[in-house]
Amino acid sequence: MSPGSHRICSRIPRRSACCRSGDGRAAADARAQVAARGLGERVHFLGRHPIERIPAFFVAAGALLVTLKRDPVFARVIPGKVQTYLAAGLPIVGMLDGEGARVLKESGAARVGPSGDAETLARNVASLADTPQGERAAIGARGAAYAAREFDRDRLLAQLEIWCAEVAR
Repeated sequence: MSPGSHRICSRIPRRSACCRSGDGRAAADARAQVAARGLGERVHFLGRHPIERIPAFFVAAGALLVTLKRDPVFARVIPGKVQTYLAAGLPIVGMLDGEGARVLKESGAARVGPSGDAETLARNVASLADTPQGERAAIGARGAAYAAREFDRDRLLAQLEIWCAEVAR
């Protein structure tokens, strides 16, 4: 759990829960923070799982969360999980800056706020939780369509070949 995550989780509506997969260096500390702040009903640690099992977690999710800390380097990249989440066809809640935020906003599949803005993240989660299921499905479908259009491997490789040819001239 990153610094400040407990503040974010404490602001998320009680009718929503945060499930976190993975297990890193700070896992024990994160679990202790959740317990100390009484957030055990809203934050669940799923542990480490093979990448092949992750889609099963997506099926059970109402939305997917992507966050990045505020950093000029991170603002220049699109995290790989953004592409994966868009392709999954589920609504996304994002708390990040730069290119990742731009892609999520452009896709129409996400509610996005700036890195570190716990209040906006909580409002976005609440807003999405209040969105009717049919509309949430449409939001996710926009993400899947965007991913298919913008991150298609063959199209990207063809564009790369064009750029390489232009540079070689």
